[in-house]
Amino acid sequence: MYFNAKTHRSGHLFQGRFHSCVLDETHYGTALRYIEINPRNTNITHACLLPPS
Repeated sequence: MYFNAKTHRSGHLFQGRFHSCVLDETHYGTALRYIEINPRNTNITHACLLPPS
């Protein structure tokens, strides 16, 4: 409640942040590569969470 009043917002904190859309084949491949590579590039993974490559 405090955050919403302070920032003139309503609803939960992440409301409207996530969405989905239909991807064509080119964008689908790009999205899959991003999902696979991004955690490794940002170093937010733990060795026990990823299978060996």
